[in-house]
Amino acid sequence: MSQEITRVVDAEAVVAAFIRAMNTWEENAWRSMRAASETWTPESYWPGIVASLKLVFDEFCTDRERPNGRLGSYQHPPEYNPATEHVRDSQSLGRKARVDTERRAILGGGTLRYTLVRRGDRWLIDNVKRRNGDGWHREIL
Repeated sequence: MSQEITRVVDAEAVVAAFIRAMNTWEENAWRSMRAASETWTPESYWPGIVASLKLVFDEFCTDRERPNGRLGSYQHPPEYNPATEHVRDSQSLGRKARVDTERRAILGGGTLRYTLVRRGDRWLIDNVKRRNGDGWHREIL
């Protein structure tokens, strides 16, 4: 397998692993929130889910300032779901890669483009865009 093909496959694997990790995070955040809502301190779950989100981003994403920050928002059912979001296309661009996915969802569905950068021997997700009728628009990452 050529180095170029290996890099694209690696980038695709990073996006798939990120989707799985975010799915797990969203499910855990939901359970934590539900459990805490029955206590005297319903907001007590928040620091833990923010810390666990940071771990996911530290593993899969570039460390840089985000236009919308890194919000600890989540949905139920989860926005990220490996059963409903699949890689459609990918391309290596030297030290960058692009991985397009198709997400089947009522809210937030459609084509997403993950842009990854190579840092050392790792691919890290740098940004995500969603395809709209008039082009690509940045999503909150």
